[in-house]
Amino acid sequence: MKKVHILLLALLGSLVSCASQPVPVAMFDDAREQILQAEQAGAENFAPLELRSAREHYAGIQSAVDRNDNERAAWMAEKSIIDSQLAIAKTVAAMARANSQSQKDRNAALRLDLGQANEGNRP
Repeated sequence: MKKVHILLLALLGSLVSCASQPVPVAMFDDAREQILQAEQAGAENFAPLELRSAREHYAGIQSAVDRNDNERAAWMAEKSIIDSQLAIAKTVAAMARANSQSQKDRNAALRLDLGQANEGNRP
Protein backbone atom coordinates (compact mmCIF):
# COMPACT_ATOMS: atom_id res chain seq x y z
CA MET A 1 0.00 0.00 0.00
CA LYS A 2 2.83 2.37 0.87
CA LYS A 3 4.48 1.64 -2.47
CA VAL A 4 1.29 2.54 -4.32
CA HIS A 5 1.11 5.91 -2.54
CA ILE A 6 4.73 6.62 -3.36
CA LEU A 7 4.18 5.67 -6.98
CA LEU A 8 1.06 7.87 -7.19
CA LEU A 9 2.90 10.79 -5.63
CA ALA A 10 5.76 10.37 -8.08
CA LEU A 11 3.37 10.20 -11.02
CA LEU A 12 1.44 13.22 -9.80
CA GLY A 13 4.68 15.14 -9.32
CA SER A 14 5.82 14.40 -12.83
CA LEU A 15 2.46 15.47 -14.25
CA VAL A 16 2.55 18.72 -12.32
CA SER A 17 6.08 19.45 -13.49
CA CYS A 18 5.06 18.88 -17.13
CA ALA A 19 2.01 21.07 -16.82
CA SER A 20 3.87 23.80 -15.01
CA GLN A 21 6.54 24.33 -17.65
CA PRO A 22 6.32 28.04 -18.38
CA VAL A 23 5.49 29.41 -21.80
CA PRO A 24 8.88 30.24 -23.36
CA VAL A 25 7.96 33.74 -24.51
CA ALA A 26 11.58 34.80 -25.10
CA MET A 27 12.05 31.89 -27.49
CA PHE A 28 8.98 32.96 -29.44
CA ASP A 29 10.39 36.46 -29.78
CA ASP A 30 13.75 35.03 -30.87
CA ALA A 31 12.03 32.83 -33.46
CA ARG A 32 10.15 35.81 -34.91
CA GLU A 33 13.31 37.93 -34.97
CA GLN A 34 15.24 35.20 -36.79
CA ILE A 35 12.51 34.95 -39.43
CA LEU A 36 12.65 38.73 -39.94
CA GLN A 37 16.44 38.58 -40.30
CA ALA A 38 16.15 35.76 -42.85
CA GLU A 39 13.60 37.78 -44.82
CA GLN A 40 15.82 40.87 -44.74
CA ALA A 41 18.82 38.81 -45.87
CA GLY A 42 16.91 37.73 -48.98
CA ALA A 43 16.08 34.17 -48.01
CA GLU A 44 12.84 34.37 -49.98
CA ASN A 45 14.98 34.22 -53.13
CA PHE A 46 17.86 32.02 -52.03
CA ALA A 47 16.42 29.66 -49.36
CA PRO A 48 12.63 29.65 -49.76
CA LEU A 49 12.11 26.12 -48.42
CA GLU A 50 13.99 26.79 -45.22
CA LEU A 51 12.20 30.11 -44.73
CA ARG A 52 8.82 28.45 -45.29
CA SER A 53 9.71 25.74 -42.75
CA ALA A 54 10.69 28.41 -40.22
CA ARG A 55 7.37 30.18 -40.75
CA GLU A 56 5.41 26.93 -40.44
CA HIS A 57 7.13 26.02 -37.17
CA TYR A 58 6.53 29.53 -35.90
CA ALA A 59 2.83 29.22 -36.75
CA GLY A 60 2.71 25.94 -34.82
CA ILE A 61 3.80 27.64 -31.63
CA GLN A 62 0.42 29.23 -30.96
CA SER A 63 -1.54 26.03 -31.49
CA ALA A 64 0.78 24.22 -29.07
CA VAL A 65 0.30 26.97 -26.47
CA ASP A 66 -3.47 26.80 -26.98
CA ARG A 67 -3.31 23.08 -26.14
CA ASN A 68 -1.17 23.89 -23.07
CA ASP A 69 1.70 21.95 -24.63
CA ASN A 70 4.47 24.36 -23.73
CA GLU A 71 7.14 21.75 -24.31
CA ARG A 72 5.98 21.35 -27.91
CA ALA A 73 5.75 25.11 -28.28
CA ALA A 74 9.37 25.45 -27.17
CA TRP A 75 10.40 22.73 -29.60
CA MET A 76 8.55 24.52 -32.42
CA ALA A 77 10.30 27.77 -31.52
CA GLU A 78 13.70 26.04 -31.56
CA LYS A 79 12.94 24.48 -34.95
CA SER A 80 11.85 27.86 -36.30
CA ILE A 81 15.07 29.48 -35.08
CA ILE A 82 17.23 26.73 -36.58
CA ASP A 83 15.39 26.85 -39.92
CA SER A 84 15.76 30.64 -40.05
CA GLN A 85 19.47 30.43 -39.30
CA LEU A 86 19.88 27.82 -42.01
CA ALA A 87 17.99 30.06 -44.44
CA ILE A 88 20.32 32.95 -43.58
CA ALA A 89 23.43 30.78 -44.02
CA LYS A 90 22.24 29.46 -47.38
CA THR A 91 21.38 32.97 -48.51
CA VAL A 92 24.79 34.33 -47.55
CA ALA A 93 26.50 31.41 -49.33
CA ALA A 94 24.40 31.85 -52.48
CA MET A 95 25.10 35.57 -52.56
CA ALA A 96 28.82 34.96 -52.11
CA ARG A 97 28.79 32.47 -54.99
CA ALA A 98 26.93 34.96 -57.19
CA ASN A 99 29.38 37.74 -56.32
CA SER A 100 32.32 35.44 -56.98
CA GLN A 101 30.96 34.43 -60.38
CA SER A 102 30.27 38.06 -61.25
CA GLN A 103 33.84 38.99 -60.36
CA LYS A 104 35.20 36.10 -62.45
CA ASP A 105 33.12 37.28 -65.40
CA ARG A 106 34.43 40.85 -65.03
CA ASN A 107 38.01 39.55 -64.81
CA ALA A 108 37.56 37.48 -67.96
CA ALA A 109 36.15 40.50 -69.80
CA LEU A 110 39.09 42.63 -68.68
CA ARG A 111 41.56 39.97 -69.82
CA LEU A 112 39.84 39.84 -73.18
CA ASP A 113 39.90 43.62 -73.52
CA LEU A 114 43.55 43.72 -72.47
CA GLY A 115 44.44 41.02 -74.96
CA GLN A 116 42.69 42.85 -77.80
CA ALA A 117 44.34 46.13 -76.80
CA ASN A 118 47.79 44.52 -76.84
CA GLU A 119 47.16 43.03 -80.27
CA GLY A 120 46.19 46.45 -81.62
CA ASN A 121 49.46 47.98 -80.39
CA ARG A 122 51.70 45.46 -82.16
CA PRO A 123 53.66 46.74 -85.20
